[in-house]
Amino acid sequence: MSRVFGGNWRMMFPIGWLSEGLGLGNGYGVARGVIVILELIGWTTVAVGVMGGLYMLSEGSPPANFVLAAGVMLGGFLTVAISQIVKAQVATAESTAKILELVRQSVRNGTAASSQAAPVMASAPKDASVVAGGSATAFVIKRYRGKLIVREAKGVSVDGKGHYLNVLDAERAIDNGAA
Repeated sequence: MSRVFGGNWRMMFPIGWLSEGLGLGNGYGVARGVIVILELIGWTTVAVGVMGGLYMLSEGSPPANFVLAAGVMLGGFLTVAISQIVKAQVATAESTAKILELVRQSVRNGTAASSQAAPVMASAPKDASVVAGGSATAFVIKRYRGKLIVREAKGVSVDGKGHYLNVLDAERAIDNGAA
């Protein structure tokens, strides 16, 4: 099957053609396509409501008929609002994925934020650095005030020295100058 479609199996399906044709091949492409269509329908509905109201005005229709035109316009505005909410959700999902990738890169490179607001990892990442002088099971958890807090087999240490029960104890020791 991959030989027939040049390795691109998505092109077998109509939604694949649609997303590739619209340039939506990256993440959330189908959602973006649906959002565009939904927003177009919403604005068209608003325009139909406005034109209907203007037509009723020119024909001298009773005021009760304007409620119908206003209802159509309201429905169009609600459709546009819903499509924009979904668009914001997709943008949030993409931003979250980018943030996650940046955090993973900083942990891999050992450049994680050194402030107290930096997240404390419950377990060391699989590709964390082994600290020189520490045991083979020592992994960098975080950098705090220029010192590495390292996960050891039993507790944590600071720069591979000393033994503390947890990260908070190690941070207190650094703050007190004991580490």
